Amino acid sequence: MKLKDRVAVITGGARGIGKAIGSAFVREGAKVCLVDVDAGPLEALKEEFVRGGGVAFSVLCDITKYSEVIGTMTRAKETLGRIDILVNNAGIIRRGTIETVTEEDWDRVIEVNLKGRSTAVRPWPGS
Repeated sequence: MKLKDRVAVITGGARGIGKAIGSAFVREGAKVCLVDVDAGPLEALKEEFVRGGGVAFSVLCDITKYSEVIGTMTRAKETLGRIDILVNNAGIIRRGTIETVTEEDWDRVIEVNLKGRSTAVRPWPGS
């Protein structure tokens, strides 16, 4: 178990790559905090990990909002004791051409993929 007792926070942790990373980390003994904006899959995955004997909890968080990120990191640290690994996995895409992608869609992609990543790695109180 290469990650035994390590603590990982995984943004975009409910599906896709985040889910695969979480699964691998739990298999290797890590305690995981799954972070996502989609409550249903987030909670289902946490329950799956716990049923399988892993240590996991989930936090609903919009990573583009710094105050939510601070709350998430604080909660992860309080619940699991520390944070050893941060996986900034959250990201979105809106498919289309330059003519069809709306300004609103473009702005959301920039918020999540750029602002969200920088928000998640900024120092938070007590780090």
